[in-house]
Amino acid sequence: MSIIFLILLAPISISLSSCAKNQTKQLDIYEDPDLMEEEIGRLIPLGSSVEQARKVMELSGFECEYFENGSFARVRNAHDSPGGMDATYYDGVDGLYCQFHRGVFVETRWQSLIAHEEGKVTVIAVSVGLIGL
Repeated sequence: MSIIFLILLAPISISLSSCAKNQTKQLDIYEDPDLMEEEIGRLIPLGSSVEQARKVMELSGFECEYFENGSFARVRNAHDSPGGMDATYYDGVDGLYCQFHRGVFVETRWQSLIAHEEGKVTVIAVSVGLIGL
């Protein structure tokens, strides 16, 4: 009787332990880059490890790669700026560059910079744009 009980209990305990190990949450995806930055910051607060940031981003469907001494442009629509765009440039940063695509003929592309110093997240910047054939 006890062997049957253990056999029946084993799948339940295995499934509960796998749920406990996978505590990393996925990001909600927003087309508004400011909302996307807030969402990333909610799950990856400044000071988090860059390794944890990569796990969260990749679990959410982003493709990520580390880089050193690189550049990133955080772009926003700005009707009062020349060309209708406003950009903040990050130069000479070490970070994690992640991108995500959604669409068929015209894709929306999310690009994010997660800059770090000594392995701790210091900046989160997002740009969202359309790309097509």
